[in-house]
Amino acid sequence: LYTLGINAFADLSTEEFVATHTGSRPHSPSRIKSGGDLTTTSFRFENLTDIPLYKDWRDYGAVTPIKDQGDCVYIGSCWAFAPVAAVEGLHQIKTGNLISLSEQELLDCVENDHCDGGIMTDSYDFIHKNHGILTEEEYPYNATTGQCKTKTLEGERVRIKGFEYVPSNNEDALLKAVTKQPVVVRVDSSRFEHYKTGIYNGECGTELDHEVTLIGYGSELKMVTIIGW
Repeated sequence: LYTLGINAFADLSTEEFVATHTGSRPHSPSRIKSGGDLTTTSFRFENLTDIPLYKDWRDYGAVTPIKDQGDCVYIGSCWAFAPVAAVEGLHQIKTGNLISLSEQELLDCVENDHCDGGIMTDSYDFIHKNHGILTEEEYPYNATTGQCKTKTLEGERVRIKGFEYVPSNNEDALLKAVTKQPVVVRVDSSRFEHYKTGIYNGECGTELDHEVTLIGYGSELKMVTIIGW
């Protein structure tokens, strides 16, 4: 069960909350169908059968402390935070080294995606084509869109080979994916505006306006997510 109450967003109207703390733009049908330039041609975990009853990537040290996207007006920067959390987790799974990565680099450098919202696949595109993403320490977050500093900063970069869409409306496929790594999903954030404690078990909305990182699951498909506010 979960409870609602006075929280950090209680003094905001619903319109103000959506304007400053969401940020996921709708993905175009053509792009989803084609999967973008870097997606694989098939779901790689389709034939996975060894699925544990419980998984929480925090238990494996693959999740950084909760981050706050702040008042990144007008819409928000979840499109950067959620993919960064997924890449942080995957890097730790592959190397054993958990590194906090730079959302600000994406906010400053991804074309057309800034504090007025964006598309998470653009984040993956940038990380791949830019030969990696810098660390949070090297390129810290300031909740505003500024000049891209990628070419002027030197430091450790975490790289990816590509990304892949999990088949939509398929809980079994999502479960398989989260068994192997953290996964970015889109949600209707309106139900969480006044969230206070507990496991949310209410109805899910259909206006997908926020991207979060799915980091685990338990009994009855209870999912564990990171919501970067």
